[in-house]
Amino acid sequence: MRFASSTTCEGDDHASLVFGRRRRTWLWNDHRGNELAGEVGAKMGFDVYALPGCDTNTWLGLSGALDNSVVAGWMNKQLQGGVFVGAADSFMTLRELAAAGIGQAVLPCVLGDSDSRLERRRGRLPDLAIDIWVASHVDLVDVPRIRAVRQVLVEALAQDADRLSGVSA
Repeated sequence: MRFASSTTCEGDDHASLVFGRRRRTWLWNDHRGNELAGEVGAKMGFDVYALPGCDTNTWLGLSGALDNSVVAGWMNKQLQGGVFVGAADSFMTLRELAAAGIGQAVLPCVLGDSDSRLERRRGRLPDLAIDIWVASHVDLVDVPRIRAVRQVLVEALAQDADRLSGVSA
């Protein structure tokens, strides 16, 4: 017999469902109306990065799909008086703009820490991290090969969790 209970959290972006003793987290919306099931493999941390000596008042903003991100939300609230000298819809592009000395950028730590051209400017950003989900369509959750791949991915992310979160830099 299966008993299900649900609770929503984090602004109804996802909800936890418990089936007997097995726990699954269901993502309600993949922007196409599909239901996904999965788990968080790790957290991706963010911080401010710039070319050494770059002006601390110039910022690179987020555009396109990144404009709806957690990082963009923080920037919109906290940097209203900041000088924005450019924007991009890709963290890879933002990293290159920052490395060219155009401005400072909020980047995933895994990108910024691995670039020797950039310095990390700790203390400018609160602890900001997002979940890295490993998920599949709900109809495929119990397919053995897909479940096995999901598990391998979750384990690999867990092994690299410190680097992804920015703790190891």
